[in-house]
Amino acid sequence: PWRTSPAGASVGMTWSQLEHTYGSRGHLVYNRDGDQAYVVRISSRVELYTGHPIRSGIGYMQVGPANFVLRNFLRGPAR
Repeated sequence: PWRTSPAGASVGMTWSQLEHTYGSRGHLVYNRDGDQAYVVRISSRVELYTGHPIRSGIGYMQVGPANFVLRNFLRGPAR
């Protein structure tokens, strides 16, 4: 089933739709490999949206503690 954030964001949206939904509450970040994500901080937690492997737009949404979710994205894949 599709999951939607409290603000109305979901997998399948375009990056511009996501930016329109969150405005100044979110921003783009890039990890060491150049992968793009959109992050929205909510207290000590984050909503992290990453790209889709086949088509353009949002393919994955992860929610959790910022010190875990955001840190792991920024580090990039395990080497």
